[in-house]
Amino acid sequence: MLVRGSSFLLILVASLLLARYLGLREFGIYSEALAWGSVIAVFGTLGLDRFAVREVSASAATSSWSVMRGLIRYLPQFALAFSLLVLLLATSLLFVFRDPEDDEIVTFVVAVTMAPLMSLSVIRQGMLQGLGRVVISCLPEDIIRPGLFILVLIVAFGFFGMDPDSGLAMGFQAGALLTSFLVGIYLLRRYVPRETYESEPMSLSLDHVRDALPIGLYAMANILLMQAGIVLLGLTSDPSQVALFATSFKVAVGVGLAEYAINNAYQPMVSSKLAVGDIASVERLAPRAAAASLVLTLPLALVVFVFADPILSLFGNGFDAAETTLRVLAASYVISQIFGQNGALLTMSRNVKPLIGGTVFALALNVVLNLTLTPELGAEGAALAWLITLTAWNLVLGMQVRRHLGFWASPLVLLGRDKLAR
Repeated sequence: MLVRGSSFLLILVASLLLARYLGLREFGIYSEALAWGSVIAVFGTLGLDRFAVREVSASAATSSWSVMRGLIRYLPQFALAFSLLVLLLATSLLFVFRDPEDDEIVTFVVAVTMAPLMSLSVIRQGMLQGLGRVVISCLPEDIIRPGLFILVLIVAFGFFGMDPDSGLAMGFQAGALLTSFLVGIYLLRRYVPRETYESEPMSLSLDHVRDALPIGLYAMANILLMQAGIVLLGLTSDPSQVALFATSFKVAVGVGLAEYAINNAYQPMVSSKLAVGDIASVERLAPRAAAASLVLTLPLALVVFVFADPILSLFGNGFDAAETTLRVLAASYVISQIFGQNGALLTMSRNVKPLIGGTVFALALNVVLNLTLTPELGAEGAALAWLITLTAWNLVLGMQVRRHLGFWASPLVLLGRDKLAR
C-alpha cells in the first residue's frame, strides 16, 4: 500500500508539472495519446501478466524449473509478437482518426510505439509477483518510472528552459519507461532461482494461451472502460476538455485508494475461505469489508468535494473549470462502495465469465453515454457518463454475486442484520 500510495502521489506530481509546463491544450493532447498507448498495451498483454503470476508461483512451489524457464523465455516472446500485431492495427486506426499533417500526430506515434514495452513490463512484473517478490515487482513501474519522469521534466523544462511540447514530453515518458524496463529485467534475473537457468525450457502450448484468455478479456474490457472517456472525449471535443477530464480523473482516483487497501487484505481471505467451502464466512465478511471501504472513502471524498477548486488550481490557469467534473467523479467512487467489492468476489470465486459480461456491458453503456453527452457537455458529460456507468456496472456485478454466491455484498445488508439481531 505504501508503494501504491507513493506511486499515486508521484503520478499526481508528474501530472501537475505537465499541466503547468504544457498548458491546457497540449496537456490534453498528451493525456489522450497516453490513453491510446495504455489501451494498446493491455490488448498486447492478453492477460498473460495474471497468467504469469499463477504459473510462475505454481512452478516455484513444485520446483518445476523447466516450466519456469519456459514461461520466462516464451511468454515475453508471445506477448511481443502479439503486441506488434496490435500496434500495427492501432496505428492504422490512428491515421484514420487523426490528420497525419497535424503536429500532434508525433505525440500519438510515440505513445503507441511505447505499448509493446508496457506489455512486456507488466508481464515481467507478474513473474516477480509469482516468485513472491510483490513489492520489488512494483518498484520499476510505480516508483522509478514516474520519479525519473518528474526529474527529467524539471531539468528539461524548468532548469534548461526547453520549449514545452507534448511530443517532447511523451519522448521523456518513453525514456523513463525504457529505463524502468531495464531495471525490471535486472531484478527478474536476480530473483529467479539459479536452478531455473540450469534447466531446459518447456514449450508453451495452446492450452496455456486458452487458460489466460478469460483473464485477458476482462483486463481488456476493464482498461477500455477506464480510458473510454478520455479517448472518446478527444474524438468529440476540444483537447482542453480532455485535459480537464484527465486531470480530474487522476485526482479522483485518490478517493478510491481506500478500496484498494481493503482489497489487499480482503481478496486472499475470500480465496482461502472459498477453498475450504466456507461460504458462510464469506457472506459475513463481504458487507463488513464494503462498510470499512465506505467509511475510509467518505473522508477522502469530502476533502475533494470541499477543496476541489484549490486542488485544481494547482495545475495552472483554466483547470479550475473542472470543479464540477471532479466532484462528480469523486461521488462515483463513493457510490461504488455502497454496492460492495463484487469484482473481487467474482474473481476469487473463479466466476470470471459473469465478470467479463458485466464489464463488457458497462463498456458498451459508457461508449453510448460518452457519445451522447460529451459533444454538448464536454468534460462534465464524460464525468456524468462515468458516474452512471460505474453505478450500473456495480449493480450488475452485485446481481451476479447474488446469483452465483447467494448473497448481497453491500454494506446496507448490515443494517438489516442489526435490526434482526435487536
